[in-house]
Amino acid sequence: MRHPFCTLLLSVVLTLAAAFPALALNQWTVMLYLVSDDNESTSMVESHLETINALAPKAGVAGEYEVVVMIDAPKGYTLVSKAKNPSGGFLLEPGTNGKWNIAEELGEVNMGSPANLWRFLKWATTKHPGRQTALVIAGHGSGIFSWRGTGGVNSADPGAVDFDPGRFVGYDDTDNDCLTVFEIRAVLEAARDRLNGGRPLDVLIFDSCLPGCIEALYQLRDCGRLLVSSPSTTLIGGMPYAKILRTLAGKLEMGIEEFGQAVAKAYLDRVIEMGGDDEVMGVFRPAEAKTLVGPLDQLAIQLVRAREQKKLSVKNLTTFGGKNRYWDLARILNSLADGATDLSGLDNAEAIKTLAREAAEALKASRVTTWYSGTFAENKIGGLSISWPDKDEYAKWRPFYKALDFAKDTHWDEFIDVWNGLN
Repeated sequence: MRHPFCTLLLSVVLTLAAAFPALALNQWTVMLYLVSDDNESTSMVESHLETINALAPKAGVAGEYEVVVMIDAPKGYTLVSKAKNPSGGFLLEPGTNGKWNIAEELGEVNMGSPANLWRFLKWATTKHPGRQTALVIAGHGSGIFSWRGTGGVNSADPGAVDFDPGRFVGYDDTDNDCLTVFEIRAVLEAARDRLNGGRPLDVLIFDSCLPGCIEALYQLRDCGRLLVSSPSTTLIGGMPYAKILRTLAGKLEMGIEEFGQAVAKAYLDRVIEMGGDDEVMGVFRPAEAKTLVGPLDQLAIQLVRAREQKKLSVKNLTTFGGKNRYWDLARILNSLADGATDLSGLDNAEAIKTLAREAAEALKASRVTTWYSGTFAENKIGGLSISWPDKDEYAKWRPFYKALDFAKDTHWDEFIDVWNGLN
């Protein structure tokens, strides 16, 4: 995540009072999984502490809405001075007098482990159940490619998951780990089947850089009803949690799509206030990705054929993160469909245009809203990326990418192979 222009040093006010039992089913339960363990800068943990302080007086009323938190700090950073391990992890729940209760001191905890995300969801669902639930995973992100830990790009078994519920984001520096999209899906599937009677999580929010991609949307298609995320980099401190909770508290009956739109709009309003530009936050329906992959698969097949006939130059594109790695999917489809890309001489030019239009329509159907600013607004991006790395990077990360469901169920990875001369 990009650092904001200024970050204030804050302290958090907590109590060690005993937790109060949740006697009623909330209309909403919002779960914040705050991965603050960044050894290079204190900006992340300071931002998360600011969030905790701001939320303490309005963390909810049992039976209406509640906010619960799991947080971990960098080694040596004091979160709670009177705790046994001041820089360890904590489970927080609404208390009295505008303060948090520490439900549990966790000690040093690897927030990049799926077991600890599961631990949080199990505790939150048991102690603070809600008719509608939202999970926020906040921390550094790297897009669909994960650099660390089990199943990452450098793993001997990319895509592997070491998680037993019976016993891409979220970088934890102390433990040199992160949550891969494979791990997040495994945990959300376990929560769906073991905690929620087969009902998927209502809203998944990534307060991280670069997770808003078709690969993640498709990977999570059966375990989350709504995904709120950015395909681009995001500002630390940009997500105004207190404002979002005020909106929710004022309309507890709001549905998940209205809530998702409120989150995206609040983020864009906030980062514009902070002086940020070229920002985007998209809201998508993961289940609709099932419809989108069909035309994308057929389009990829036709692009492989086209590449074998001539060298293509796809025009008018938007890339995210400052590298030729993640590209706005809608801009690619529009370039192929509207003639910006020269398809002359190809025997399948019309098929490419038709399939690009079909995929663009399916993309629109999956999108609830996209809020954007700066050149992203000028270019009317779609708000969902697709991976299209350069040869050197893709050659290193190819096994990881091919382990994704999107690669298994489409020919997009074969197109990247051909494009980069790796077939």
